[in-house]
Amino acid sequence: MAVVERDGTHDQATGRVLTGSWLWDSSLVLVSHLADDDSARLRLRGATVVELGAGGTGLPGIAAVACLGAARCVLTDVRPLLPGLRANADANGLTAANVDVRELRRVLRPGGHAGHGGLTARAVAGR
Repeated sequence: MAVVERDGTHDQATGRVLTGSWLWDSSLVLVSHLADDDSARLRLRGATVVELGAGGTGLPGIAAVACLGAARCVLTDVRPLLPGLRANADANGLTAANVDVRELRRVLRPGGHAGHGGLTARAVAGR
């Protein structure tokens, strides 16, 4: 598997580096666990995987399709990270039929606030 990291992708509103810009160790641990778990691989076979907040690499979702038998995945994150997700899918020979990259928008429900059940996420078509 190939993984492309795009260092320094910034949030346009705050100027801060987005934490999804780099590969997290937890992604490696998750993929390793799924690869070693026969029952997990059986459940993935032919499935569609959704990765909310896939960062700029989308490693778990891409690995699910490229190596672990999933039919397709939907990778979501904020707009600045989407090119990295598509680049990683392409680097692993996966097409739009296998990997759907979508913008993830965080929406507050009326009266809700983060940390108390008010934060929801919605993936919207990137087309």
